[in-house]
Amino acid sequence: MSLDDTGLSGRPRPRHRLLAILGTLLGIAIFLLVVLWIHQWTRERVANLDRYTVAFADVDCLPPPDQSRAEFLAEVQYLGDLPDQLHLLDPNLPGRLQDAFARHPAVDKVLEVKVLPTRQVQVRLSYRRPKDRVQDHPILNNRAAK
Repeated sequence: MSLDDTGLSGRPRPRHRLLAILGTLLGIAIFLLVVLWIHQWTRERVANLDRYTVAFADVDCLPPPDQSRAEFLAEVQYLGDLPDQLHLLDPNLPGRLQDAFARHPAVDKVLEVKVLPTRQVQVRLSYRRPKDRVQDHPILNNRAAK
């Protein structure tokens, strides 16, 4: 340090200390932005790999008492306009599944949707009583007529 950089006491001036702190904070901010960019880039690259998908037919849920699981899931998939393969890394997947299951006339409430690290999707539902269900669901009836 030269005499110009220090005061009479030999300590660095406040302006130089401030520049050092700002430089350090800028370096940390740039590092974090790079880490976030790499995370996003990697996620986009692996999201469509088979290892990060699961068949909609493999969604784990209990069907209504008067339907088979396969029939129930087919109706939910149709009503929710969902694909045959679900992308597990899709951040909107739980919300999309919740909407699709909630559209089914037998479902009273979607209690929980879990996307597990073991490549499983679990959905917990509560169902309407049979007498409270909409018997003539227009979309399902039109589909059955085709």
